[in-house]
Order: sequence, then structure tokens, then C-alpha cells
Amino acid sequence: MRPGYEPPTSELLSGKLLNQETARINDKIKEIIKNSENLTLEHDLAKITISSCNQITSFFKRSHIVGKLLSDATTTLQIVGEGLKTYCETKWTSMYEVISSMSRLRIALEHVLKNNPNEITNKSVRRNIRSSEFFSNVDKLTKVLKPIKTAIILLESANANLADCFLQLILIANTIKKLPSREMVEFHQHCIESFNKYWDKFDLKIYILAYFLHPAYRTKIWQNNGGDKRSCNRLLAQIRNYELQKSLYNQEIDSHLKTPISWWLKIKDKYDYLPALAIIVFSITPHSAECERIFSTLGWLYGTRRQRLGLLKVEAMAKIRSFYVSNIKNELAYVGQ
Repeated sequence: MRPGYEPPTSELLSGKLLNQETARINDKIKEIIKNSENLTLEHDLAKITISSCNQITSFFKRSHIVGKLLSDATTTLQIVGEGLKTYCETKWTSMYEVISSMSRLRIALEHVLKNNPNEITNKSVRRNIRSSEFFSNVDKLTKVLKPIKTAIILLESANANLADCFLQLILIANTIKKLPSREMVEFHQHCIESFNKYWDKFDLKIYILAYFLHPAYRTKIWQNNGGDKRSCNRLLAQIRNYELQKSLYNQEIDSHLKTPISWWLKIKDKYDYLPALAIIVFSITPHSAECERIFSTLGWLYGTRRQRLGLLKVEAMAKIRSFYVSNIKNELAYVGQ
């Protein structure tokens, strides 16, 4: 350090300088958002339908009388399952649960309205319960959201792999394809465009390879791995044996007891090119929520000894760090030099 240099005080670092940098980052984020398009994939049909579902749910949950009427109707009609669900922004699967519960309890809701019309005092709630179009939209959204919910839950598993991710993408695409395009032209096209937007971000080669190497999905897909290099010959031979389910590669897999890695670890081939490749591929763990990293970062910033940090200060620190990580090449000119 230079002689006579006085380092900035903690008040200056955590006060003025932090506030200045937070303001700078906020301005940059606003500029990025301003110049961006299609940041969200929401559609008016889905937005309005979910909002209407929340309104109906809130009405029946706020009033003890109508809540009891709905519960009695559910029991009388022998409808299995829980009651109406509420949408929560921090719980990804709750969107499906809201729509699904509304579809499942449609008959009970109509029963309550028919037999106790004076108790349903909200005009919007009455209109939606009577509307066949509303419930038609609910049913269609349920079909779209169900595979998405399944994918989220599956990919949150510790044993999730790239093959699972690829398969869930295909299932979602198949669901979108089966939507009644004539009845919902705009929404159907929106789903296709939204799916394609994220499909293009995937490096499909590694996902297709993982799908092929998964013992539960073998023989269902074949990638031409031809090459002229001699080092690939044995790998290609093993791939052929695997595809044909020849000796060593014809063992069954119990998905409840084994994982793809444990299956491949039991393959004892003289040349282990393919098992080694498979183990590397299945060691890659996909994650379904990048926001989990932010939660971990917040815990790291807050720590066990920084109990006096205010909420706004922790938020500012996390925002600055996340922005730097996402824009490191632009913010740090020396990166890569």
C-alpha cells in the first residue's frame, strides 16, 4: 500500500459506495429491460383464467358459509381430492394445482351455485361458474401445465439427469402439439413459439446422447456417430452392441432400485470407452431452478455472524453480485485476455 494511504471506512464502503453501485446496476437493468422483447411467456388467456380461478378460490375461502357448502357438495358428489388451491408465485407447481383443482371441483361449484344462488354474492364468481367457456379454458390449461409440473418435480430430484430433461421436453412438445388448434389458434401458436424459444437454447447433442445411453430408453433412438478416427472405432462398436442389446449391454434396469450410473458401473467391458462416456454424461445434473443459487448466495452473504445486515442492504449486495456474474465479460474488460 502507498505510504499515508487511508483505506475507506466501513461506513463509506457499506453506505455511500454501495448505494452508488446499486443505483448504477439498477439503471443498467432498466436499460436492458427497456431494450428487450418477450421477457415473459404469459398469454392473456392463461393470465385471465388463472386470475379468475384465484378470485373464485378467494371467495370460497373467505366465507365460512360458502366454504362449508362447497365442502358438503364435494362429499355428496363423492369428488376425491382436496379443496380449491391458491396460486403462489414462489411455488412453481401451484399454477397447475390451482387450475387442476378448479377443473376437478367444477360439478361441486355448479351444485353450490344452483342450490344456493343467493350465497354467491360476487357477480364475477357467479358468471365464471356458469361459463362453459371458462371451464373449457381451465381444462385446456390443465393439459398444458400437467407435463410442466411433472417436469419440474422430476428435475428437482437428486437423481435427475439430462436424459430425463430431454424426455420431459419431448412430452411437453407432444402435449402442445395435441392442443385443439382450431379452437385456440392464438394460444396454440403462442405455446409453440414459447416452446421453440427455449428449445433453441439447448445443446441437443448432449441431451440426445444422454437419452440414447439411458438403459431404460435404449433402442428408441439412434444417432449416427460415424467418424474416420481410429480412436472412435471401439466406441462405435460398443455403441452398436449397446443398441442391439448384446452381451454385457442386455441387462435389465429397475428404475426404482437403480440409476443409470449404477447400471453403467456394472458393465465390465474390456474397453471401457462407452461406459466411461455414459458415466460422464449421467454425472451432469440438470437443475430446474436457477433461483436456488440466489437463495444460496443470500445465505452466504448473510452468514451466521452478520445478523445486523438490513434487508435492503442484503438485497443490494445480491443484486450487484448477480449482475456481475451474468455480465462478467462486459463489466470486466480484462476477462479472457
